[in-house]
Amino acid sequence: MRNAIETEFNSFNGRIKPGDLKRADGSLMMQVGPLALSGGAIVTMRDATKRGNTTTGWFPGKDLIEQEGSDGVAVDYLGGATFNVSRGVDLVAGV
Repeated sequence: MRNAIETEFNSFNGRIKPGDLKRADGSLMMQVGPLALSGGAIVTMRDATKRGNTTTGWFPGKDLIEQEGSDGVAVDYLGGATFNVSRGVDLVAGV
């Protein structure tokens, strides 16, 4: 297995490529009289981090090795409510 190796010049002869992030989100709102309820979710997916020695040519990262367990998915949930007290005055709460 290839790793990043420290040289005599206190630098690393290697490459670390963090995993790419993909993000999707959506939300809905429903109004019932003076009350509006909202909710949604944000999904973030991370690809695996890759590491290893840089290669020559057009694609220096082609021989990088995936770091096991560095990828994953995170889900965040959003919720809230808006209450219309009077014209021009709203109470807003969210989590």
